[in-house]
Amino acid sequence: SLISNIAVISGLLSAFCMPIVGAIVDFTPHRTLLGVTFATLIGVIQAVQIGTVSSTWFAMALLQALAGFFYQAHIMSVYSFLPTIARKVSEQIMVAFTATWTMTQFSGQASFLLVIIVLSIVLKTNDVVTAQMSQGVNVAWILVFFTLGWRLFPWKIPANRVLPEGHSLVTEGFRQNWRTIQNLYRGSKALRYYFLTVVFAEAGTNTFTTVAPSYLVENLGMNGTQVGIFFFITLIGSLPGSQLGLFVTRRTNPNTSWILCMISLATVANLGAFILDAIQKQWASYIWGACMGLMLGWFYPTENCFFSMIVPASQESELSGFFVYSTQIIGWLPPLCFSLMVEHGLNQKWGVLVISGFLLVAIGVCMLQAPWPELVKEKDCDALIKGEAVKGELDDDNKEEDDEENC
Repeated sequence: SLISNIAVISGLLSAFCMPIVGAIVDFTPHRTLLGVTFATLIGVIQAVQIGTVSSTWFAMALLQALAGFFYQAHIMSVYSFLPTIARKVSEQIMVAFTATWTMTQFSGQASFLLVIIVLSIVLKTNDVVTAQMSQGVNVAWILVFFTLGWRLFPWKIPANRVLPEGHSLVTEGFRQNWRTIQNLYRGSKALRYYFLTVVFAEAGTNTFTTVAPSYLVENLGMNGTQVGIFFFITLIGSLPGSQLGLFVTRRTNPNTSWILCMISLATVANLGAFILDAIQKQWASYIWGACMGLMLGWFYPTENCFFSMIVPASQESELSGFFVYSTQIIGWLPPLCFSLMVEHGLNQKWGVLVISGFLLVAIGVCMLQAPWPELVKEKDCDALIKGEAVKGELDDDNKEEDDEENC
């Protein structure tokens, strides 16, 4: 349960600290600098973790939890550019872009894993040496690609909003999140249901990949190299998964596609966990990995496309930050449930079943959305979150009622 406990710590750090990061993104012109800073910190931690051995595992586990938070902050900086891109291109182009982006991400991860798997087999290294070798390659890998990637981002970006006089960046993010929640409740149903779906969908989906190594090692007796092969196959499966998501989304819409994806993901996760527990065949886990990859490759670009298509103009920084915050707010809860069940001696397949429950809640909320054309139209409606909210002033009830009638 150590791996799932790391996820719990990382999730709690993100839940409490992400609003501060969001405030820096929103109220300062340093969005790109912030991303570069967190990218550097991630690289430093990966370099330190080359020294992972049995006597340092606890310190390294704490560093890994910190790296998980840094990664989410890094992602927030990147995601804040998405809605701007969406406004400049058509819906069809944005659908294709998010699919290609996810394919590129998973291709890079798969390539990295392939290198590590080949080296561990050729050099016949044990799990400890393989982990150290992996960290060394990881440092070189992110040094190259983080550098190339961030060089393409614009450095001179005006602050999206002015920090109110007397307010602090440390607390303004929390205030903004609270105002956003209030306005979502009183205004846009599309955004309200979307973010509520994200809260549960991300918590469940991310936990599947977190607990998979524990399940494979404890239930099937797989070693580090075999687990690496499992995740390599999962990443390879995500490539056609992105194309599957592109196919379904173009023929339906992001909302319908996302619902179908979450239903499929929950089904595949549970069938795999229960079947593998029954047959106890390690080779069958690779089939499960391919199917999970197919679903994950479908899930993320559809989620991102949905978000980019319903965010109103001038709200991208605020809602991009709130999006990342929503992915983390209960991200610690499914791993904690899994850990508690394992610690009490329950079979890990039941933990997988409980994790799927978060996806079921997400599916139910997503089904409350209005038809897709109405969702896209609503983003331009005055009933959405007002810019004045960042100054700490909520629109009065009468004005909201008038705006809603205009919508």
